[in-house]
Amino acid sequence: MARPGLPLARPLRSPAPRAARTAFAVFRRQPLATVVVLLVLAGGLLAPVLAPYDPAVPHMPDRLQGPSAVYRLGT
Repeated sequence: MARPGLPLARPLRSPAPRAARTAFAVFRRQPLATVVVLLVLAGGLLAPVLAPYDPAVPHMPDRLQGPSAVYRLGT
């Protein structure tokens, strides 16, 4: 048996931080990462507004047209 004068075992260290807390710490330390992530999210959410046309449906008459009022940089 243990003697009465022996010290107790050291307490366990706290568990590793959770993944969400670690991710937010990265964004807090690096604000540019936050800006990039927000831009990617905004682009994904606004994709139907930014490109409202169906990419699977080609419009053959306008294919390879030069710059005009409709297509400012051409097609």
